[in-house]
Amino acid sequence: MPNIISTNTDGSNDYFNIFTKDPSIVKIDEMKVFDRWGNLVYIGANIEPNNRNQGWDGTFKGKPVEQGVYVYMINVTLRGDEKRLLKGDITVLR
Repeated sequence: MPNIISTNTDGSNDYFNIFTKDPSIVKIDEMKVFDRWGNLVYIGANIEPNNRNQGWDGTFKGKPVEQGVYVYMINVTLRGDEKRLLKGDITVLR
């Protein structure tokens, strides 16, 4: 997963998603992104891994979020229907 996105619509790192060559991640069931105060700024469901046009685009209510660090929680389904929770942080640059 990237740890930095630059949501400047240049086609490179514009979305936060899981990008992997590992075929064990079947789907992203739910992705949540929070600001530094714990406010939910994004929630998405049924996101396809490795899709450069899906996931969080660095906006909240249609407007670009401030540059900074955000926390994510992602529920994924692995092969064999195993569920896993991934947590970490992502930095948004402009």
